[in-house]
Amino acid sequence: MAAAALALAAPALAGGGQEAMLARALKGALARTYKGYAFTRVSCWIPSPTSTRARCTARFVHAAQSLKGVFGIAVTIDRSTGGVRWQATSATCADLASGKKVAC
Repeated sequence: MAAAALALAAPALAGGGQEAMLARALKGALARTYKGYAFTRVSCWIPSPTSTRARCTARFVHAAQSLKGVFGIAVTIDRSTGGVRWQATSATCADLASGKKVAC
């Protein structure tokens, strides 16, 4: 599983739309980290405006390997700097054609 850091502006995370902003930034970071994967939807949940942790899910397709699936992602937010660290904590994969579960 990958771990990485993102830099988001602290005022932007402090304002509304935190989850959407985090999801957009994370989608780009995932695409740079996982070459060959097409991330179709990334969604995040931040429990409160002052939370330092968040959970995200990232749906993906990897056509070359005939896979589709979901990554579970843990996020840590540094509220003083706006820095964000993420780590993929789980992965579930299925065959693109049949939809049957397969190893990732």
